[in-house]
Amino acid sequence: MNSHSQLILRIVQTRFRRAGLDWAHLQESAREVVVFGSHAAGVNRKGSDMDVLVVEDAAQMKNARLEVRSRAQMKRGGLDLVRMSAAEIESAEWLGSELASHIAVYGLWLIGPDEWRDRVQISTNAGDKKERHLLSLARSVDAHWWRLHPCFHQKYRSTIRRELQRLLLLRNAIPIPPTRILDFNWYVDGSGVESLLSKAAGQAGLRGNLDHISRILSTCTKETKNKQAKASALQWCPPSTSLWLTRARELLRAQD
Repeated sequence: MNSHSQLILRIVQTRFRRAGLDWAHLQESAREVVVFGSHAAGVNRKGSDMDVLVVEDAAQMKNARLEVRSRAQMKRGGLDLVRMSAAEIESAEWLGSELASHIAVYGLWLIGPDEWRDRVQISTNAGDKKERHLLSLARSVDAHWWRLHPCFHQKYRSTIRRELQRLLLLRNAIPIPPTRILDFNWYVDGSGVESLLSKAAGQAGLRGNLDHISRILSTCTKETKNKQAKASALQWCPPSTSLWLTRARELLRAQD
C-alpha cells in the first residue's frame, strides 16, 4: 500500500469512528471497501465528505453490525457510504452504471480484489437516466426561476452545467470524474456555454429540449469568467489521463 493509500485508510478509519460505525468488524466481514470521489483522486477540499463503497454478502447486509445510520449522523462523521451486495456488484445494471464506471477509473481499493473493474462498460441506460434527470431538473428550475434568490441562481447554473457535462461524457462512454475535476475541465477548456449547448444539440434526446437549459446557463457570472481566465494558460488534455489529473490537482491545490 503506497503513502496515498495509507493516508486515505487513516482518514476512512477516523470517519467511521465519528459516524459510530465499527471499522474493525468491517475489515472482517466486507468483501470490498473502495474509496472513490475527490479523496481517491487527490483533489478533495479540507472537510470534504469521504465517499466509500462497501460490498457485502446479502446475509451480512441483513444482520451486520455495520448499521445504516441517519443521514445527519453520517454527515457529521464526514462519510458518504454506499452499501451493495456481492450479487448487485455482478449485475449488468451495476456494471453499466455511471457510478460503477467512475469507481472503476478513480476508485481506490482498501479491502478486497477489484475483479469487476475491467468488466465495467457504460451502458446506454446510464446516459438515458442522466438525460431524464437533467431535463426534469431544468424544466423545474426554469419554471420557478423568478422565485429563487440570486444565490440559488448560481447554484443551479453550476448544477445544470455539470449535469450536462456528465451527460455528454456518458454518451461518449467516458467515466465521470470527481466534481472538482469536472469544473477544472470546464474552466481550462474555456469554450463557454455556447459550445456546450452546441455539443448537446447533437444528441438525439436533447434536440428541441434545450430551451430550459439554455435560459438557465445564458448568464455567465464574473466568478466563472475569472476562473476561466486563470485556467486558460493551461493546456487542455483528454479526461481520465494521468497528465489531466496531475494538472487538475496542481490548479485546485493552488486555489485552496
